Amino acid sequence: MLWQIENTPHKLIGSVHVLPKGAKLPWWAHESYADIGRFVFEADHRDLSIQQVGRDEEGSCWQPTRASIAYNQAARLLASFGRSEPFDGLKPWRAAFYFVSCLMSHVGLSHNDGMDNLLRTKAEHGGYAVDYLELPTRAFDLLDSSCEQAIGGLPFFEDVIRNTASGRGLTELERVMRDWVASDIVDLAIILSEKKGQFPFMFDPLIAQRNREWLPVAAELLREDVPTLFVVGSLHTVGHDSFIDQLRSIGLQCRLTTTNG
Repeated sequence: MLWQIENTPHKLIGSVHVLPKGAKLPWWAHESYADIGRFVFEADHRDLSIQQVGRDEEGSCWQPTRASIAYNQAARLLASFGRSEPFDGLKPWRAAFYFVSCLMSHVGLSHNDGMDNLLRTKAEHGGYAVDYLELPTRAFDLLDSSCEQAIGGLPFFEDVIRNTASGRGLTELERVMRDWVASDIVDLAIILSEKKGQFPFMFDPLIAQRNREWLPVAAELLREDVPTLFVVGSLHTVGHDSFIDQLRSIGLQCRLTTTNG
């Protein structure tokens, strides 16, 4: 999913954060950084300050019986993956993210092999300039705040557990990756719409609000002559209030250079 920002030397790629090791990338993934002098990522996800957001060291999130059931169910499922690390010090929304990361690792998917990290490594080895659209903890700070009125994100955590137990979670991951390879922005928009309808307290701040916040930062960078590749998650590029829509709102035309199939 590669866009050319018309009448500029800049491009934008919709990435996937995890991939299997040695995955064959679509041609446009390699084309994305041709003639580029700078990479702009969502945030510096290697910053260790991210690990401190969404923690609950006192275990207060375990107190409601409903939450305790969810954490115990998750622990049993993780044990079936051969994982026994305690995660009761995490709020439900953060525990859900941890749980998903364990699932992805179990099936051979890794952030280290994801498109973002591959491009970050490319930038470092090539001596390219690197910049970011937000502070490292911004996404998690937003989630931590928005989930306060939703039992700490417990409904989302419960859904993740159910989907993992049924196999639906893995099916959804595979669907996103197929759509990404095919540049199927229509189906990706459907996936995002479904998730926003089910969990607005998660996906509105995580996707739409961040897209809006990125616009002024991107606008400043776009004024510069350095040919730049913006690297954002694929779901940020589709649907209403997408990052593409934000760029168009200031008069920039983004042309998708890849097509389905």
